[in-house]
This record gives sequence, structure tokens and C-alpha cells, in this order.
Amino acid sequence: YYFITICTYYNRPYLVGKNRDVVAQFIEQIALTTEGVALDYYVLMPTHIHIILIRDHCKLKLGEVIRRLKAVISKETHIKLWQPNYYEHVIRDERASKRAMVTTR
Repeated sequence: YYFITICTYYNRPYLVGKNRDVVAQFIEQIALTTEGVALDYYVLMPTHIHIILIRDHCKLKLGEVIRRLKAVISKETHIKLWQPNYYEHVIRDERASKRAMVTTR
């Protein structure tokens, strides 16, 4: 399990309206389009997203999964949507899982 935070470009509130719908659509499809990746949970905020992904026998590194997700969303929205990097934290136990869930609320 990976807890991931991706911020918008310069923390601008891009994740509202139609952009929000596009981002949600591609996040929800990630398990269908990326073998070995499952979506556990996600929250969209105006300036960032929190995602909990499960990687199980995925041939792609986590960075490549996130890069592809960000690229397809940016292409669909036609704007520079994302900061160049992202934050990740490996959820190793129940305590870390509870901390991640508190962060997403």
C-alpha cells in the first residue's frame, strides 16, 4: 500500500468543475489500465489529491505509474496541471493506515 499526494502546479485550485471530473475518472480507471495496481481510496481537494494505491506484482515502478497518470490527465485537460514531483509514503501497518486515512479527511 502506498499513500500518495500529488499537488497541482503552484498549488492553484485546478481540481474543481470539469477538471475534477476528469481527474476522478482517470484515478478510478487506474486499476483497469495498469496491471498489478489497485485503487484503495482517493480524495480530491482543489489543490491536491490523496490516493492510496496497492501494487501487487506490478511490472512498473510507482514513479512510472504516477507519471503516466499525471500525463494522461494533463493531456485530457490541456493545461499544465501538476507539480513535477509527488509525495509517497509506504503504509506498512495498521497504525500507518489509520494515519493516512486521517490525512485524507
